[in-house]
Amino acid sequence: MRVEIFTTAFSVAKEDKQVTEEEKKELKEIQKYLGIADDEIQTTKKELNRSRFQHEVAHNN
Repeated sequence: MRVEIFTTAFSVAKEDKQVTEEEKKELKEIQKYLGIADDEIQTTKKELNRSRFQHEVAHNN
């Protein structure tokens, strides 16, 4: 259930095809609040990193 909640929050954050730094921080807070270890959401973390990278490339950061 906790992982499903986090995954839903991530889906909302990436609806606009990019996850901002603020959204990333919020997701980290949600993860911490729910007590979810990184290995429990490894696939989502990889997708988050890919999304962040794409955002940086698109904005020449």
